Amino acid sequence: MIKIPLHRLELALKFAKKYKDCRLKQIAHNVVIGNQEDDNLLVFPCYTQGNEIEINLDNNLKKIVAFFKQQKIDNIDIDDNGISVNNIHININMTTKLSAHYLDIYKSTYSSSNDDFELIYIYDQIYKIFDFANFASNDPARLSINGVFISSNGELAATNGKRLITNQKVLVNRSPHGSIIIPLSTIKHLKTIFKERGFFFYKHKTIKDLYKFSNDVFTLYTTKQDGTYPDYKRCFPTKKQEIYICNGNDLYEAVVQSYKRDVFDCCYIDIEFCGTLGKIKVAADYGFSRKIDLCQMSDRTDRVVKINPLYLDFLKGKSCVKIKVIDHLQPIIVEDNENKYVIMPMRG
Repeated sequence: MIKIPLHRLELALKFAKKYKDCRLKQIAHNVVIGNQEDDNLLVFPCYTQGNEIEINLDNNLKKIVAFFKQQKIDNIDIDDNGISVNNIHININMTTKLSAHYLDIYKSTYSSSNDDFELIYIYDQIYKIFDFANFASNDPARLSINGVFISSNGELAATNGKRLITNQKVLVNRSPHGSIIIPLSTIKHLKTIFKERGFFFYKHKTIKDLYKFSNDVFTLYTTKQDGTYPDYKRCFPTKKQEIYICNGNDLYEAVVQSYKRDVFDCCYIDIEFCGTLGKIKVAADYGFSRKIDLCQMSDRTDRVVKINPLYLDFLKGKSCVKIKVIDHLQPIIVEDNENKYVIMPMRG
C-alpha cells in the first residue's frame, strides 16, 4: 500500500498526460513514474507499507482524482485492490508491465547517493530554457534541434531551422561535463512540475549521460539527447550589416496588424528614409502598411526584407531592439539586452 498526497498525484497525471502509455510503480519508499516513449522518469517519496504497487495512469484515474479533489481530500491510499479514501473504495486498472529499461534507469540512481551527482546549474541560471524552448523544433525526429542546447561554457541556443535564439550573457557556471541538449519533452515536464518551486540541475559523476532535475519533493531523471547540435554561430553573418534601432513592441503590434486577415503569406519590413529621419514600414500583400519610427539609421537605403510574421512573436513587450540587415537574402539579426535572434528571410 502507498499513501500519496492528492496534489502530487495530480502532477503525476500531468506528467502522464504527455504519453500514450504511462505507469506508476512503488519502489521502496518512492513512487516512480515511467513511460514507453522516452527516458524521462519522475520520482517522489511516499509512505509505503506491504507489497509494492503498480498502476496505469489513465483517464479513469484522472476522473477519480478530480472527484476526490472536489471532496477536498488531501491524501489517498492505493493498494492491490484499488484506491481507498475513508470508507470509499474504487477499483482501478492494475498492471505489472513497467518497462525494465526505466527500472534500470531508476535502480542506477536509487543506489546512488547525492554525492554521486554534481550540481551543474541552479534554477535562477537556467530558467531561460522555458523561453528558449519556443524556438526549438517540435519534430522529435530532428533529435539535434528538438531541444535547448547548453554549451560547456554556459551559452544557450535553440532553433527550428528557420529562426534561432542565443543568449548575449552566458550562464555563471561552466559545465565540466561538456555540452548537453535538453529535450523538449523534458522541458515541458520542468514547466509543469518545477516552474513555481524552482529546481537544481545535476549530472551523475560516473554514469554516462544521466542527469536529474530536483527540488525538495520531486526528482526528474533524464538521459542526454542523442545527436550533435549544429554549429549555430555559422548562421551569424560576417558581411557588413546595416543597423537600425526601434521599439520592439511597436514593431510587433504592426506585424500583428499585418496578418489579421485570413489569407497572407508574409509581411515586409521596408526601411525608408526622408532626410535625416528614418522609418520602418511593415506591409502585407493585401495593402496594409504601418510605419515605425527608427531611433537610429544607417546611411544605406532601399532595405526591403520579406519575413514570416509568426517568427517575430518574441518582439512583444520589448522596448529597444537593434535590427541588423545585409540584404533580402541574408539572415536578419535582432538583438536586445539579453538575447540575439537570427531569422531567415522568405525568398521569392
